[in-house]
Amino acid sequence: MKYLKLFESHNKIKLSELYNEHPHRDELIWEFVTEDEFESEYFETSTCNPQIIFEEWGIKDMYGESDHIQTDLIKHYRNNISETKESIIIIDSDSKILIDGYHRIVALYLEGVDRIQCVDLFNQF
Repeated sequence: MKYLKLFESHNKIKLSELYNEHPHRDELIWEFVTEDEFESEYFETSTCNPQIIFEEWGIKDMYGESDHIQTDLIKHYRNNISETKESIIIIDSDSKILIDGYHRIVALYLEGVDRIQCVDLFNQF
């Protein structure tokens, strides 16, 4: 899977260090960063609340439209919730956009987790 690696107590991290493999060109991340920024910029990590993101950012509405593949991936993250809680999601807090981490946010929400590490791209530039 291409999903994010585990958080390792960094205050700053390169996006390229978060991914096991390079995101596909169709991924939303490329609407927010350039290739150079992805590879070489350091981004600050902070804490965000999956409950708020799910409830207030429209994720709740999209969740009902999940197909079986999406549901299986969410189930995988729920079954591995300890690892899922340690992952980093990528957001734009100003626009309330979940850039990377939809399946993990749903799993975290369903498991009642209220704190996770995130990179907020809005606060970076």
